[in-house]
Amino acid sequence: MPTTMYPNQFCATAQAAVGLAIAEATRQDADSKTLVGEYLRALYETLSHGHRCSRLMLAFAARLQDAVKGVIDPEAMAFGAFYHDVGKVCVPPEVLLAPRSLSPQEYKLIQAHTYHGRRIAELASSVVSQPNPALGYLHAMAACHHERWDGTGYPNRLSADDIPLTARMMAIVDTYDALRSSRAYKLGKSHEFACQVIEREIGNAFDPHIARSFLAMSKSFVDLFPELAIN
Repeated sequence: MPTTMYPNQFCATAQAAVGLAIAEATRQDADSKTLVGEYLRALYETLSHGHRCSRLMLAFAARLQDAVKGVIDPEAMAFGAFYHDVGKVCVPPEVLLAPRSLSPQEYKLIQAHTYHGRRIAELASSVVSQPNPALGYLHAMAACHHERWDGTGYPNRLSADDIPLTARMMAIVDTYDALRSSRAYKLGKSHEFACQVIEREIGNAFDPHIARSFLAMSKSFVDLFPELAIN
């Protein structure tokens, strides 16, 4: 795990706490993970996505921190972004890797990753001796990054400023990387296409102010991803 990416002292402590929380959250499911190769493939895809999101969030938060109300820590936010999908460790790998459209029941299993992610963040927070900003960011991002500005998201149909700021930022970063990246069921899209989708969803999925700030600096993101074939 990329501990060297985050020199922030809170991130080093959070790293160990999240590891313990993942072990505890998945302990009861250990006997069912007979397809170890599939599980590892799903984990690799999830953490690769998280790694790219952490790089995006570090750049985005550093640019935005002087423009938003309140104090944000870019390094701690990058940590939260790395693990924002951590709840997927509790989702069956055959669902995560399915090269087809999901059934309604399978989609509910995917949606449950926000619940599992919140639970893992809470477990991690319970093993540290004092409040940890990195774990606080992780909690908000894991639980709320699929909430939508217009209140039609999940799991709690939060809207507008009721969605934590860090989760509103995470929703945009998550969408950008999900569109850019190839998955088992789709090919990655271009930078221009991803930005068009985000612009179209301003005021629907995304906080208008934050989304416009993201788009204003988005050209710098192309160079962050030399591993992606589509630019």
